[in-house]
Amino acid sequence: MLFGGAMKRLGCISVKRGSGKSALDSMISAAREACARGDQIIIFPEGTRSAPGSAPSYKSGVSHLYQALQIPCVPVALNSGLLWPKRRFLRPPGVITVEILPVISAGLPRKQMFEKLVRDMEAACQRLADE
Repeated sequence: MLFGGAMKRLGCISVKRGSGKSALDSMISAAREACARGDQIIIFPEGTRSAPGSAPSYKSGVSHLYQALQIPCVPVALNSGLLWPKRRFLRPPGVITVEILPVISAGLPRKQMFEKLVRDMEAACQRLADE
């Protein structure tokens, strides 16, 4: 509860997993308010870290936000999973590489945007893991 309250005060948008459409509607409403304030929205489309090399499970919420807000999406790939494994408290030192990918312009059909996002992100994450 302490962590969640702190994140909310920082302006983070909470997602009530398992609440279906009401969670999506709430997230879109909060994202609209953030955009109206000029805030940037950062979303991790997998929802959580995954082990390097594991099959990703991208959540469709990102494409719903994209469609509802009609704003571009700037995908960002990370290789943090190589250094910070899932379900590990300690974070050993190391260099995490961040790659900003080409913008996905507003206006694509939701499904097309989602497929492009997944394809581009997976290619970039694989490239980062191979380096």
